[in-house]
Amino acid sequence: LSDGRFAQIQSTRSEQLTGFVAAGVDLDEEGAHRLDATYYHTEKQDETLEQRENGYFKDLDYSNLILETQNGGLNDFVLGQELDSVATLGSKLGAGPMREELSEEPSRGALWFNNFGRSNTFERHRDLDVYQLNGVHEIEFLDGLDITWATNYATTNQDDKSLGMRFTYEPCGFAGLSTCPSGASPIAIPTRFPVRVSDLGPGTYFASSPQGGIVNTATDVQEEQYFARMDVEQEVALSDFAELNFRTGFWWEQAKRDVDATFVENVTVGGFSQWALGSPTLSELGGTVFDRLDPSSAIRSSQTEATKEIAAGHAHLKLTLWESVDLLGGLRYESIFIDSKNEPFTGEIQLGRPATFPTAYLFFDRLDNPNLGEVPPNADTSNVTFNDQILGINTPINPDTGFVDLLTREQILSLANGEIDENKVLPAVGLAYRPIDGVALRASYSETVARPSFREMGYYVTVQPGTDERILGNPQVGLSEVKSFDGRVEYIFGELGDLVALSSFYKVIEDPIESIILRNPIDLDSGSAALFRTFFNNPNTARLWGIEIEARKSFDFLAQLGLDFPGVELFDYLSIGGNFSWIDASVARTPAELARAQRFFRVPTGETARFPGLERKRRLFGQPEWIGNADVTLDHPDWGTTVTLAVFAISDVLDAAGTAGIGRDRVNADTLTLDRYLDDYYQLDLIASQEIWQGITVKLSVKNLTDTRRRRVYDREQTARTYVERMRQYGRDWSLSVGYTVDF
Repeated sequence: LSDGRFAQIQSTRSEQLTGFVAAGVDLDEEGAHRLDATYYHTEKQDETLEQRENGYFKDLDYSNLILETQNGGLNDFVLGQELDSVATLGSKLGAGPMREELSEEPSRGALWFNNFGRSNTFERHRDLDVYQLNGVHEIEFLDGLDITWATNYATTNQDDKSLGMRFTYEPCGFAGLSTCPSGASPIAIPTRFPVRVSDLGPGTYFASSPQGGIVNTATDVQEEQYFARMDVEQEVALSDFAELNFRTGFWWEQAKRDVDATFVENVTVGGFSQWALGSPTLSELGGTVFDRLDPSSAIRSSQTEATKEIAAGHAHLKLTLWESVDLLGGLRYESIFIDSKNEPFTGEIQLGRPATFPTAYLFFDRLDNPNLGEVPPNADTSNVTFNDQILGINTPINPDTGFVDLLTREQILSLANGEIDENKVLPAVGLAYRPIDGVALRASYSETVARPSFREMGYYVTVQPGTDERILGNPQVGLSEVKSFDGRVEYIFGELGDLVALSSFYKVIEDPIESIILRNPIDLDSGSAALFRTFFNNPNTARLWGIEIEARKSFDFLAQLGLDFPGVELFDYLSIGGNFSWIDASVARTPAELARAQRFFRVPTGETARFPGLERKRRLFGQPEWIGNADVTLDHPDWGTTVTLAVFAISDVLDAAGTAGIGRDRVNADTLTLDRYLDDYYQLDLIASQEIWQGITVKLSVKNLTDTRRRRVYDREQTARTYVERMRQYGRDWSLSVGYTVDF
């Protein structure tokens, strides 16, 4: 089910200014001690305009609506019945309520055959400064002792703004529109869809409160980061056949992020919550709406202060025997502290509780208490699955009643804030064996942790270009523990380093961090605007295993056969290579996911099942089934020429897990968002560089020569055929740069 199908045009304008300065100095004549300093600065501004128009439902049988309208018998029941099988609850092409009578005012809603659309603008400005100093030291008094260190300071600011509105085009003759001739005759009711503006003739573009869909957001992100590391490495010859390499060091990272976010909700115009504005052109409508709306009447402000500090120490040993066997072992100790403090309160009261934006019912609260009138007195909510259960949030439940009482400000704040404070000991062991020249066999085992990002823990709302999704962090997201088993066989041959390799891996991930779509349980009328993408730790164990094949071969053998071009040595510098990975990555759905969505996959008695049921396992978030890369490269140092033609391909990837939504009775799930995938995709890139004079290099890059489209589709295992949620054509990306390098 969807909000309809639209033709979409997206236009993006980008400006970027980048500067980089580097300097290095040898502190002694032997070059045993060296210092390097760099400064990097970049500013980038992106402006994106999206326009959707000609909205319609692909699978809707319009013939019944046409007939009922012509006979004057169209009503809300008929309209709802027709839309029920194809439309997201309350969406009606994302335009809110529709009016039944053709003669009613447009402020009462849109006609079902109007031209529906949406316009969005996004602005992003980002600047980044990075200062780095690093050094390399070979200690003379202890042979084989090397010390390397690095430190840097980085600061970045990012400002995001977005404006958007849904609109309809109302043809003349069905209502008293100021832009229409007096007594204009109604057009014939359309019989072909989608209905374009040109098909409807003269009319007015409308935005109104029933349509909703006004987006007005601003986000200001400021972040600074400090980083330092030092590594000490010592090599010791134990005997003629044994050598020991010891490496130890530390890593320290500290970051702080401040976010101020605003989101305008339930827009009023001129102090009225029920409003309708019209203009003869779409551009005039945009100016009219955003000039007159009252953002202060429904502005929702959120603040986030987040800090991260990682301190780690490590020690590794490598014992080499007979120059053919390496025994490796190591230990890493990490102290991890991540803190996300959020201020979500609006200053209002909602159903007796302190109101937040987004509402606390999205994550931290339930509509389950008959004592508070949230459900009927005889309602049985014992089998109802709530959003907090899906996310694994520890909502406070009254042990005496089994319900959630009125949450206090302090209780909500304890859940809206998140903290990770853990210490981890992470071992690693490995073995490498080189039986003959050029052949190596490797095996290893290691333990690591995956940490949530600031965005994944920040409780504030943003809207991304190309989507209508509200993205919201979950402060209760925690760490994921990863255990990895890896093996590799490789053979390096030839004078130019030709390679053939086969790798395999197996990973076990505890509490993997995944993305999921949830519906606001108290918003049943806003269609997709009630959906939020967020993050959670799946309590099930994810398991990945796969293989990778890698190869690279130069064409020097053709030169040796005398097939080079006369007077031009080419094949010695031409090579072809690539790699292909196949991955089996799956994880079980949580019991809460299954419990809420299972009813949509039940088969009535006597009917044939289109689906075997909701699968208990699904693809792990963000993991493709396969990835492939290949390239042909010419690298001719005498000419100063490098040319690469590269192809990249990837299978479908889980973009977000879906869930069901609880309906108006607050007991039964009546909407379903299916699991959503980014479909398989490929692109061809060309990168060429040429040194044209001493130190001056010109580089040309053309990405996506094939102008490939990528689709976002619903899980094919859950649908009878492929349903495309969104399709995007990225276009070609051309860039030309000139670089200059000088050595002192």
